[in-house]
Amino acid sequence: MISSEDIKNFASGRNILLVEDNEINAGIARAQLEPAGFNVAWVDDGSKACEMFMNSKPHHYCAIVTDLIMPVMDGMEAAKIIRNSDRADSDIPILGITANAFSNNDSLSSESVINSVISKPYKREDLLEWIYSSVMEYEKTDVTGYKG
Repeated sequence: MISSEDIKNFASGRNILLVEDNEINAGIARAQLEPAGFNVAWVDDGSKACEMFMNSKPHHYCAIVTDLIMPVMDGMEAAKIIRNSDRADSDIPILGITANAFSNNDSLSSESVINSVISKPYKREDLLEWIYSSVMEYEKTDVTGYKG
């Protein structure tokens, strides 16, 4: 378990792209991420997420947290577009979130476009732990030795 102090030091000034079509669920995610110190940019569909990501500077976002089932463009399709881009950060950590308890999380993450999938409702600690460890691994930092 990562301490709240380590999370706060880690999150301070880092940007997360949150992709969630449900305003209530987006509010819950923001209420979990922002007090930890993350700057959260929220969009309500995958096409807007792709646009925001492509128009940002490389490595502006440390991770993407996306709902998998959305109108216009779902999270999986958005992740595929991001992964297939020629950006230096196209391998950014992407977490899929879903209310579908019956989805096959192993098959979703094994497609290599989504790093991991968690089901709603999820615990704040699980979300923060995933972001922390995934970003530290992505940045090639020793997670266990991180002190902020």
